Amino acid sequence: SEIADAVHALATELDVEPAPEPGETLDRLLERRSAAIADRDFGTSDRIRDELAALGIGIEDGPDGSSWHRR
Repeated sequence: SEIADAVHALATELDVEPAPEPGETLDRLLERRSAAIADRDFGTSDRIRDELAALGIGIEDGPDGSSWHRR
């Protein structure tokens, strides 16, 4: 979008990282959680699940992987 492009251009000019889009944050958390599970780092996985819950996202783990839903 035009606004996102303008924010990115300004952030680049100021040499700062723009805040992630909400969907990007969700994707990053889900990826980090999947990596933690693959590494059998269940403490990190649980902390990320709690972060997601605070964002209103529920996680369902099953034999075929994880899925998420809005609460």
